[in-house]
Amino acid sequence: MYDLSTYSDQDIKGVAQLQILFSLLRDIYTKNPEELKQTIFKAMEALRALEKEETAIAYVETLLRYVFSASDAFTKHDIRDIVKTLEKTYPKGSERMKTIADVLKEEGREEGRGEGMVNMLLTILSEKFTHIPESLQEKIKMSDEQTLQTIAVNLDDIQTAKDLNKYL
Repeated sequence: MYDLSTYSDQDIKGVAQLQILFSLLRDIYTKNPEELKQTIFKAMEALRALEKEETAIAYVETLLRYVFSASDAFTKHDIRDIVKTLEKTYPKGSERMKTIADVLKEEGREEGRGEGMVNMLLTILSEKFTHIPESLQEKIKMSDEQTLQTIAVNLDDIQTAKDLNKYL
């Protein structure tokens, strides 16, 4: 493991793609989403130097997918800013970027539904049992959607924590 957080932008040298990669790796877990946004904007500008715009758009798409999956620092407003800047930077790629934004929004909705289902099950199970062991709560939180649905369908059959554990 190598700590890139101590390097400034001036310290990171090389071809555009490497500069972007190292800057992104340095900033991906920053607590300040504005710093990460600035890194993304710099990446967009650096990638404009590539001869083929289609190649640059593909790099930006990959970069955004990585950032949005690895970092939860962005609000909806931040994502809108990024997409708007991207559309200005790469007008030919704006349809593709809207598609990426739509995919990211849908992933966010799915994640929200999953969290809602977890919270609903924990509430119902808390009413049903006097105590749900922390380990079972964690298993529920880590369960996939199908497991959560199976638990919900079989709630009448779940009378004890041991019964619940059979589904996890």
